[in-house]
Amino acid sequence: MLFQIITFLLGLLSTAYFAFYVFVVGNKNLFIYCFLGAGVLLILISFIKGVMRKREYELPALPKLVLITVFILCLFAFLSAEFFIINNGSKKPQKNAKYVLILGASVNGTKITHNLKTRLNAGYNYYKKNPGAHIIVSGGKGYGEDVTEASAMKKYLLEKGVPDKDIILEDKATSTYENFKYSMQKMNTRGDDPKTTSVVIVTNDFHTYRAMGIAKKQGLKNVSTLGSYTHWHTIPLNYIREGIVVIYYKIKGRI
Repeated sequence: MLFQIITFLLGLLSTAYFAFYVFVVGNKNLFIYCFLGAGVLLILISFIKGVMRKREYELPALPKLVLITVFILCLFAFLSAEFFIINNGSKKPQKNAKYVLILGASVNGTKITHNLKTRLNAGYNYYKKNPGAHIIVSGGKGYGEDVTEASAMKKYLLEKGVPDKDIILEDKATSTYENFKYSMQKMNTRGDDPKTTSVVIVTNDFHTYRAMGIAKKQGLKNVSTLGSYTHWHTIPLNYIREGIVVIYYKIKGRI
């Protein structure tokens, strides 16, 4: 009975979060539909469990043991990933880095989104406290975007008073991997070795762990991260998605 109640309530909560997110933010982030799917599935499981209980049917011992074991292993992997994500998100960056690499995020048309704005503000604050740094804004043009993320980011920083000479535009990247690939090329063209040059990666707190792993895989050695805060209404979406992606990247050897 307890299992049936818990799955039903979790299903309602997941479905309600989907509706809330779409109403407040929109439906351009395709992962939000996983919350709708999970909600429907959990409610369905609760219903099936109720039918089984009324008919006094129980799963055989072996299938039940397998399901419980798989669930525990998946939960352990997910919670482990979340531990590393949360722990890395609060780490302090090195001082006086030569480059401040701000990773792009979604742009609504030409408008900076909430989480991208927090990245830009964090990078700007670091730049102001560490004279001599150069800012790399990295991000191409994605789905639902009228301009490249990098151009929108540059415009925002220019309006905050950052000189044009201190902003390096990287507007081809469509993934975190490409953020580093093309940004490292920009450093090379300026005569700097990316493998030894000091770099602070600026992204949202939930993304710093994976970003650091990808950066090191590509040869960046003198690197640290600066995590900007994540708006509360996007925390469930971003942290759950990131936990799943980190597990996938670990399995594939990408971080």
